[in-house]
Amino acid sequence: MRRIVWLIALAIISWSSAAWAEGPANVNGQWRQDDEGPNIILMAQDHDAVLVIFDGATPQGHKITYYGSGTISGRTVAYNYIFTRSPKGWKNGDMTLTLSKDGQSMAGQWVAGWDRGKVIFRRLK
Repeated sequence: MRRIVWLIALAIISWSSAAWAEGPANVNGQWRQDDEGPNIILMAQDHDAVLVIFDGATPQGHKITYYGSGTISGRTVAYNYIFTRSPKGWKNGDMTLTLSKDGQSMAGQWVAGWDRGKVIFRRLK
């Protein structure tokens, strides 16, 4: 019985050590919003910290620019953003994205007050 307990404990320690050593996924680079126009987001990552700059437009042509900062844990990126240019009435908010297993896309949701929506980004570089 002791042997089984030790084997289970060893397996748990090995699994958690491997997951910890792997660290967060790499999201550095340029991304294009896949579901709405030629919008570009730049992400700069330092370990588990992420800085973001977004530039683009709505389908109606209203210019949008925001910057933000947040964290990455595993394959999940979470940041809050502040608009420097947006259509009237738009609010600053929060974005949560999950990196695909192949590392080439991120999908998630933005939330600003009571408003929310889905978003998809594809890696450019």
